Amino acid sequence: MNLSRPLHGAQRLVHSLLIKCRTLLPRQRCVAFGPISEIGSSQINDIYVINLDRQPDRLTAVHCELARILDAADNPLTRRLIRHPAFDAQADGFVGSDIPELVSCYTLSDQLFVEPQPQTLPAGFDLDRPIDISDAEAAIARSHVDVWKKIATSNSSYALVLEDDVLFDHRFGSLVDKAWGELLEAT
Repeated sequence: MNLSRPLHGAQRLVHSLLIKCRTLLPRQRCVAFGPISEIGSSQINDIYVINLDRQPDRLTAVHCELARILDAADNPLTRRLIRHPAFDAQADGFVGSDIPELVSCYTLSDQLFVEPQPQTLPAGFDLDRPIDISDAEAAIARSHVDVWKKIATSNSSYALVLEDDVLFDHRFGSLVDKAWGELLEAT
């Protein structure tokens, strides 16, 4: 649920120019991603990107984003990219009940816990009203469950899962390094 206003006219043009100008920024370094040869280390190894077959341009955009970030050995993160084909609710013809790991009903309270909306005043809503998962949500969930299973059976100790519409903040490297250090310290 995105309550922000869509971009119009000049705003859309400025936004697209800013996105294109990101390629002029210097590459970032993120040491949370260790050398590829160090499987079993305490660093992130693989990057799975969930991508629909019918949207190859999105995978290209993620590739460009990852090319702007270098790992601890100064290799671009594109070397770690593993494409995971997304389930397509329009083409694959399944429903949420086809996925045993999926709870096919949730509440507005659950949704607001996962994705808080400070602009929404929940006092006027029935927070316990059940909401059936849509076919699109089920497809996304199935894609994530399948990639998690793939990670669980891989040799990598740690992996990053992305959807194909990701854009990285210009401070991504330092933010991930800080968060990764805190996670390792807490375990």
